Amino acid sequence: MAQLPKTKNFWRLVAALLYWCEGGKQSLSSGINFSNSDPELMKTFLSALRKGFTLDESKFRVLMHLHEYHDETKQQTFWSRVTNIPVAQFQKTYKKPHTGKRKHLNYEGCASLRYYNAGIVKNLIIIYSQFAKHSEGT
Repeated sequence: MAQLPKTKNFWRLVAALLYWCEGGKQSLSSGINFSNSDPELMKTFLSALRKGFTLDESKFRVLMHLHEYHDETKQQTFWSRVTNIPVAQFQKTYKKPHTGKRKHLNYEGCASLRYYNAGIVKNLIIIYSQFAKHSEGT
């Protein structure tokens, strides 16, 4: 496989495509909302975002969605390591009620990443929209 040049525009495209697939698009004026339970996908999105854009790390917030059986402190530590965002920037955890039907082994919960910058989210939307427009019929 040919090596792709890892330019700022390359990373912006990667971030935009991942956001297109997994990002929340309800309130674009408030910024980026990216939720996932896959730590590798979260790392990849954040890496692309950080390499493609100039960010203010203090604008990041993380909201965890956990089941009642999770240890909140343990999961904060886990998601803080995955995202490289300090626990102090985590919002109050959303606790899902446990139905008692099953306990997911090795499930670390879901993390919802928030980045408060409307300009960057609009940029991501422009990039993936242009990508889609120019890839039609190819």
